[in-house]
Amino acid sequence: MGKRSSSSQGREWRYFQPRYYMKRPKRLVFIIMACISITWPVYDREALTGEYQEEILRLREEVILLQNTLTAENAPNGDKIIKFTKNSSK
Repeated sequence: MGKRSSSSQGREWRYFQPRYYMKRPKRLVFIIMACISITWPVYDREALTGEYQEEILRLREEVILLQNTLTAENAPNGDKIIKFTKNSSK
């Protein structure tokens, strides 16, 4: 059986060597842009999810405050006042 040359053994691994991309700058730019375009939506989605959850929390607290204000104004002359809490449900 014939010997394998060293160049044929490393053929499938050449894409993992920086030397391969230094000889092909267009391909290097393409790989960098592909990595950025894949990473950016993932990061952006995580940021939007965090902002959305903060907004939901703020709105829930505002609803509780408004419910308490409405209840206090609808109970004249010392009637029973119901206080809403964060865990109360409709």
